[in-house]
Amino acid sequence: MFTKTLWFGLAILILACPLLADEDPAPAEEPEVAQATDKQARHELKIFKQSFDTEDIDFKLDAMIRLGKCVHKDVMKTLLTLLFKDPDPFVRAEAAKSLGYQIPFAELIGRKVTKILEDKDADPKILRELVRTIGTLNYRRGWELLVDLIPHDDDQVVVAVFKVLGEWKELRALQEMEEFWSAYPSEGSWSTGSVTVDTGAAGNTDAKAAKAKWMAKYGARRKQRARPECVKALKAAVLQITGEAIAKSEALRQWRSDHKDEIKRAERQRY
Repeated sequence: MFTKTLWFGLAILILACPLLADEDPAPAEEPEVAQATDKQARHELKIFKQSFDTEDIDFKLDAMIRLGKCVHKDVMKTLLTLLFKDPDPFVRAEAAKSLGYQIPFAELIGRKVTKILEDKDADPKILRELVRTIGTLNYRRGWELLVDLIPHDDDQVVVAVFKVLGEWKELRALQEMEEFWSAYPSEGSWSTGSVTVDTGAAGNTDAKAAKAKWMAKYGARRKQRARPECVKALKAAVLQITGEAIAKSEALRQWRSDHKDEIKRAERQRY
């Protein structure tokens, strides 16, 4: 009797397993970032100050990496101070990177770092780490600042920008991305590019304004070169944003035209 019951139970379980396997798993809840207590933060800050007090840059950076993983408002303030005031660009870049751990303070960090993102002469090492951190913190209010960095002459800054905009599926960035693509139509070339300017004036004023705008963005000697990493990152971002494997800037222009209502809705969006 026991054997029959056991086999009957196993048969039911075997029949049920395929049904269970076909069910969609419940979506995993995003874990909350655990914040350190005041006591823990004081302890980490004490260790940091001792370790950071050295001329060895590697020790300094290691100390910052450890400190950054302690999520606390006082740690965040310390990292912001280093980002803005330390004379060493490597320290400032690591501070920008470590701020990415301070997720509960994303809004405050985003507002504070605006000045650096607006500074086109900022050290590229700092800019690219800050762009990545803006992405990690999901600070969507900074989308326009990232778009303004697309014409930057440092390839890694531009690659970081495209990666974040792609992850965000940022439709509002597509016009600037198209202009970049027209300047760098393939991974092995660059061209004179094209931009759109409507001054409302008669005659050839618009054409002159367009040329001046393009020269300001892409005409610098240091930008007159192939930028394969940027183009590759651009194509990946366009795929993420549009959901289509678009091959040329002209095709992206057509896609924008076909989806202008969707883009207009995105432009009205506020975070």
